Amino acid sequence: MLDSLKTHIAARPAADDLVQHNILKGSSADGHVQAVQEEIKLAQVKSNLNRKLSEVLAIWTPHPKRLRPLTGGLQRKTEKELLETEANRLAQTYFVAWSLSFYPQAILNWQRKSVRGLSLDFVYLNVLGFLCYTFYNAYFYASPLARKQYRERWGSDNVVQLNDLGFAVHALCISLVTLIQTIIYADPPATPADSAWIGLRRPQLSGWASAYIGASLFGAALLFAEMYLGPLQLIDLLYFLSLVKMGVTLIKYAPQAVLNARLRSTVGWSIGNVLLDFTGGVLSIAQLLLDSAASGDWTGVTGNPVKFGLGLVSVLFDIVFLVQHYMLYPGSSAHDAELSVDADTERQTGAGERQPLLQSAEE
Repeated sequence: MLDSLKTHIAARPAADDLVQHNILKGSSADGHVQAVQEEIKLAQVKSNLNRKLSEVLAIWTPHPKRLRPLTGGLQRKTEKELLETEANRLAQTYFVAWSLSFYPQAILNWQRKSVRGLSLDFVYLNVLGFLCYTFYNAYFYASPLARKQYRERWGSDNVVQLNDLGFAVHALCISLVTLIQTIIYADPPATPADSAWIGLRRPQLSGWASAYIGASLFGAALLFAEMYLGPLQLIDLLYFLSLVKMGVTLIKYAPQAVLNARLRSTVGWSIGNVLLDFTGGVLSIAQLLLDSAASGDWTGVTGNPVKFGLGLVSVLFDIVFLVQHYMLYPGSSAHDAELSVDADTERQTGAGERQPLLQSAEE
């Protein structure tokens, strides 16, 4: 059967024979054949294009199961960026809060023209702490030698920035203003026992505060001399100053809390200072936690317990001051007026008592 079909096809007249015998017109036959051939070619081109397009799409279009991890990675990256953004905002906010926290006390002293109720130990320790902190930041920011020694010892650059130095200088300046106020607005002591706690014409410190300040200055001077005469490096002196600052942060609030308890009043101690310091402390801890969460590395907390612990200590003391001011000794206004009257009475009485003594001596 197949052979007969081949014979039938071979015996079929060609298109030219049909045209020659006027069975088909030549133009119609040629046009029809060309149209069919063009359609065949066009179909082949479309088929090739579709096949190539399918191959390209198969390569560049991931499988849905492959797409899920990529989407999850983008989501994690977005969450990390959000955490970093919030951490930066918290850092800016607590920087402003801490910078402003130094002003309420100085303003209160100026308004009252008195430093009664303000612990001299706190004031002098505060100046010592920020003096050390200023030197620490200034050298690590501006000294090539200090930065080189840090890099050689730890294998990375120190992270002290200009804003750190600016904050330290600003805090030192306002702390010095407060210290000067303790001299200008000092009142005579009510009793000899109050000499270490209430301002004097010649301010005096408690024994332990004087010892801490003296030991810190002597140690810094000794290390400074050793740095030039021996193998001690500049970075070692700076680390000693940072330890002094950390020690000050741990102990400087205690004298003020004790003074408030002894006077049973928070008059003379600015609650605005406490609120701003509390805000800055809480936000600094929150920023530290957000940074660790964003990076997925909690060594910023566990590996740096000193920074975290100092911030926590400041917050705890602020809570003590808030409890003293709003719960234990809430009658601040009346007691403040009483202290002001007593101070004026003491000045007038002292002046009146001295005059007769001078007159009697002349007589």
